[in-house]
Amino acid sequence: MPEVNIIVKFDKTQYENTPLEALLKLPSAKYIDVSSLKLTEKKTGKELPCQAVYLADSVYKIYWIENEAKPNEEKHYTLAFEYSDKPSLKAPGACKILETSECLEVRIEDKLFTKYVYNKEGYKPYLYPILGPVDKSLTQLAPEDHPHHKSIWVAFGDVNGYDFWAEKEGCGKIVHEEVLKISEGPVLAYIETKSKWITPEGTPLLQDYRTIKAYNLPPEARILDITIMLKALQDIVVFYDTKEGGIFATRVADEIDVKDGGKIVDSEGREYEKNVWGKRADWCDYYGIIDGVTAGYAIFDHPDNIRHPCHWHVRDYGMFCPNISSRFPDFPGCYELQKDETLKLKYRIYIHRGNYIEAKVSQKYLEYALPVKILIGKVKK
Repeated sequence: MPEVNIIVKFDKTQYENTPLEALLKLPSAKYIDVSSLKLTEKKTGKELPCQAVYLADSVYKIYWIENEAKPNEEKHYTLAFEYSDKPSLKAPGACKILETSECLEVRIEDKLFTKYVYNKEGYKPYLYPILGPVDKSLTQLAPEDHPHHKSIWVAFGDVNGYDFWAEKEGCGKIVHEEVLKISEGPVLAYIETKSKWITPEGTPLLQDYRTIKAYNLPPEARILDITIMLKALQDIVVFYDTKEGGIFATRVADEIDVKDGGKIVDSEGREYEKNVWGKRADWCDYYGIIDGVTAGYAIFDHPDNIRHPCHWHVRDYGMFCPNISSRFPDFPGCYELQKDETLKLKYRIYIHRGNYIEAKVSQKYLEYALPVKILIGKVKK
């Protein structure tokens, strides 16, 4: 059975139920039998669930969840597997994806977690519901006060002078084109999609590639990773500073917004809209009482993102998103892409039970933001 040695050097924080990934290059025209994977920690002999996602040209991403690691600890693993005649993206496990003509339904441990809705007749795709510690969505879809708020979505209010934030005549649309890849198994539900930003006149401005990863973690401490890559299709595409963004955006459920007793807090310890809106922070958390349970979610702005730490467009009524504008709220600037240039943004949603202290939000951000060094050896027969 082929095997590979993996060394993980953790950074200066505690790690608990942390998703990890390693890039594995196989010999040409070799593929993994995804049902045969075995990841073993050498010191303890403990076997960890792992999952292989095929990228291209015999290259894989190997995913697993590290249950616990101490600051600056080093762990050694062995990854063993059998070869297959062709690539496969579906392995046995708790994470399943049901594909329909309208959406991708993500299920974890036989329970609905979320749906990626194409919304072909509308203005943009979105994720809804987002189920966590209770059987009620932590996000809200198309509320009466802002019907263009679509739970979790991607949009921006001024791209080459066009509004892709609102949903009315004269606004641009983000049109779902295809599902590029889905992978399911014991560790995560993995989704890649392709969409296009199109002006009211029918001119394509941006190709939109998204990667969505929903991990097999308890509903009271679940992680959803979203990566957005936008490629310019015109000679120049300009994102003019605006509060209407985004690009990544969410709207919390009524039950947990500040008007209904909820709370906003950021990584600097500031609270509520009057102190957080427009301010820079690594992360922001929004939580309240829903069905008798204190719950909510934090959004983490990745250090690799432009203008990190971002400004926060967060409101007491439930608007909740990181904003990429250069200044806030003065909005004098912009961000430009030349044709074929790309803008890549990475965010993590940490769904949790309890308040931000009980949920260890600050620690969970460090687990996401601090670089874990992963060394992977050559395949041994």
